[in-house]
Amino acid sequence: MFPRSALIEAIQNRLKQITIANGFYTNAGQRIERQRHMDSEPDSFPCLNLVTNDTEYIPAPNAPPAMQAYIAKLAFDVEYMTRNREFDPMPHLDQAVEDIKRALLTEPLPCKRIRVVSSATDDREHGGQFVAAIVSFEIEFTEKYC
Repeated sequence: MFPRSALIEAIQNRLKQITIANGFYTNAGQRIERQRHMDSEPDSFPCLNLVTNDTEYIPAPNAPPAMQAYIAKLAFDVEYMTRNREFDPMPHLDQAVEDIKRALLTEPLPCKRIRVVSSATDDREHGGQFVAAIVSFEIEFTEKYC
């Protein structure tokens, strides 16, 4: 498996751990999607949506001449999407943000570095029918080719 694919699989497996039974605030990890659009199949909410963005490649310093080695920086978002069934959904969305950060930052992933870029909550999607919490990350890992 390629390093990027293995890393995405590790992220998904970590997100699946987000359940109240595992000590988190929410059960956000019960359904994980990839690259999902907010307007598709609304009956399958709540879910976590892993959206991978651009990967930037930088030549690795001090790599042996016969090897192509790169430091890769992958930008990705984890979106928590659910129906708006509460008068004030913001406390629930804030809990989802904390759960996502805790799941990905408290134990090592197979990477050089992971950092939170930003987080946001939004209760205005589709006229208030859906709400979302989004946490953006950047993760650094190495790819080598001989």
